[in-house]
Amino acid sequence: MLDEQPPPLKPPYPEKEPTPFNVATVVDNIVHQVQNLDGQQAALLLSQPVYIRVNRGEAQIGWKYDPETKTFTRPAYDPETDTFSY
Repeated sequence: MLDEQPPPLKPPYPEKEPTPFNVATVVDNIVHQVQNLDGQQAALLLSQPVYIRVNRGEAQIGWKYDPETKTFTRPAYDPETDTFSY
């Protein structure tokens, strides 16, 4: 009875399916990270984004950055046309 092995444990959730894109983060010709991403995430990272360190609340999604003044502009909302403008 003691010679029997217990059955293997199964995870409580299914394993995550790999997404279609692997993207490597390379700094000074050294791979620092490899990420498995979906199409939208891969497109965002491969579009050569600019990374800027900001203080909390200084920038939000959808705001426009001016590299000359190094400031962020919140878009103005027009309820009549239901559009945003900078």
